[in-house]
Order: sequence, then structure tokens, then C-alpha cells
Amino acid sequence: MIKGQHDIVIIGGGLFGLYSASLLLEKGYNVGLVEMEQDYFKRASGINQARLHSGLHYPRSFDTAQKLIGNFERFATEFDAALHRSFDNYYCIPNEGSKTTVENFEQLGKRFGNLVVESNIPNYLNLDKTSNCFKITEYSLNLNELKNILLSRIESYSDRFTSYLGTDVKTIRKVGDEFRLELAEEELIASQVVNTTYSSVNLILNNLNDMLYRVKYELCELAVVITEKFKNVGVTYVDGPFFSLFPLGDSGVSTLSSVKYTPIHTSDTSVPEFPCQKFRSDCSSNSLQNCNTCSYRPDSQWLKMSDQASEYLNDWDGRYENSLFAVKIKLQHADEDDARPTLITSSLQNKGLHTILSGKISDIYEVKEFIDRSF
Repeated sequence: MIKGQHDIVIIGGGLFGLYSASLLLEKGYNVGLVEMEQDYFKRASGINQARLHSGLHYPRSFDTAQKLIGNFERFATEFDAALHRSFDNYYCIPNEGSKTTVENFEQLGKRFGNLVVESNIPNYLNLDKTSNCFKITEYSLNLNELKNILLSRIESYSDRFTSYLGTDVKTIRKVGDEFRLELAEEELIASQVVNTTYSSVNLILNNLNDMLYRVKYELCELAVVITEKFKNVGVTYVDGPFFSLFPLGDSGVSTLSSVKYTPIHTSDTSVPEFPCQKFRSDCSSNSLQNCNTCSYRPDSQWLKMSDQASEYLNDWDGRYENSLFAVKIKLQHADEDDARPTLITSSLQNKGLHTILSGKISDIYEVKEFIDRSF
């Protein structure tokens, strides 16, 4: 078996894996990166709303809102070339069913100084369903361009970077001061490992008999829609079982999601377990495959999402294009306070093992602080 020696091996080729690689290479380390897919950004990092959050998406979690607002302009400046800015974006409070009042939402926005209260609700929103509407600056990301920016940074250090695409970590073990990672045809040896696998984060920890995160998993669908009337509009109704329509970068299409219908299956087990896994021997609690390319992925909930959107959007003209599927991960208590923290831990049991768990794009700066402090 071929052996590869690195200072650090990163597992996961999404946003946090590539960003971590660029920072560690900049510091002079020899880095290997392992990714199950044949390319980067093929799972959660490439299958999401592509929203650069202002923070006000989470009105019941002050800490989450504060963190996202603090990183918003920093990210927008650093990755300006990947941003789509030419659209109006609204956050709306429905008349019924929200856990947030207009007054509380307005106070939160004023506290951070970036909320504009619309004097008139746009005429394409259903007045009978809407208490108030707030125009808020947010941007949509061209995710492929974001990936390319990070890869161009990594390319500057190509003599110290090796990518292992299309291969899974079959086993990982600690031998003395080294980690040994068995891939399909290679064994990697490294002093340190950075686990950025998101929905598979506990699978790596479990492989090392390390402490697992208390999380739950959601197999989720984003409907990709074509709409002429709402092509340059983002609309999100908060804070309850509602929907969000958001431009998908500058592609000309939008994503439609729903708190009620986007999560199709939920797993509260420490490692992801879904009904569809029984149809594939290679997809299990030990190895999670790509839901977006799977023949056994769930039936689309597009019609239910569309019906819900039509209750709030006048003359809704959305046409179904396709669906994107990915597994999302949340902390067990997230539904109680709506918090979306970034968790970065260094193992006490397996010294040199570091785990990064985050679902918010601009939280990369917490990773930067950690790497600057720890490496």
C-alpha cells in the first residue's frame, strides 16, 4: 500500500476544509486533503441557499445574530468576486404562527444598525398574511466561484499540498504520536488531523472512539425554481413553519425552501440513520453517501413548498427546475433557541485531532482564529 506523509491531513473538501487548507499551507505546513467526491463542494458546501447571512435570520438567538452580523462585511469584502448583490431582500413577519413579534425583530435590527423598516409592504406580498416587512441587505453566493477562489490560493502552495479525491477514509487510528488513515489504495500518516466533514463529523470521531457531538441530522431538499416575477427578490418569512425564496447566485434561478417541508427525514441518533439507507449497502452509519446523486433519494416536496409560497406571494409563478438534496446537521437543542454556533474542538483523548462543525459560511473567521491560535 502506498504511503503518504503529511504534517496535517484534512478530511472533507467543502468550504471549511479548503479554507483550513489555505490557512495551514500559508503557515508552512505540508497538507493532505481527503474528499469522498470526485470534486470539492459536492455536498453541503455546494448544496445550500448560498445566502451570506446578515444575522437577522435567527432573531431568537442573539449570539448567532451578533456573530453573523460581525462577519458579514468582512466576508463580503474578502470574497467580493463570488457575490451576487443585485436583488432586493425582505424578511417578513406573518400575521400568525411566528415565534418572533414585529417589535422584537425591529428592536434586534436597530440594535445592530442594519435593519430598514419598509413603510409599505411590497404589493407582491399578501397583506392578509403579513404583519410587517423589513428590507435587509444580504448577498447570494456563486458557490463555484467561491470554491475557485480558495483553490487558487491553495495552488500557490502546490508543492506542499496533495489532494485525495474520490476516496473515503476507511479507518483512522492513532499509533504513538501519529495518525494513520487507510484509504482505498493508500495509507496516510500525519501528526495532526482536521475533521471538517460536517454531516459525517461523528463518523470520524466514532472511528477513533472519541467523544461524539450531540446532534441531529436532517435529510433536506432545496427546490430550484424559475420565476420571472420574483427573479430578483429574496423573501423569507420568520420565525416558524414558513418558507424562504432566495436567488441562487447570479444563475437566474432561485431556491425555495420550507421549515415545514425541506427536512424530509430526521435522525436523532449519534450517527446518521435514514430509511433510504436500507437500499444501499455502501450507505450506512459508517459511511454516508451523497444524497444528491442517489437513486434512492426521497420524493420531492416541491408541490407542498410551492403551495405554501403561493399563500404569501401574490401571483406566484414559480416553475420547478430540479431539486438539490443534502444532509444538514444541527445541535440537539437548536429548535429551542434557534442557535447555530460553530463548534471547534481539539481532542483530549486523541491529541492532534481537531474537529470543526459549522453550517454558516461566514463562520470561517472562527476557524481562522483557531488556526492562528493553535498551529
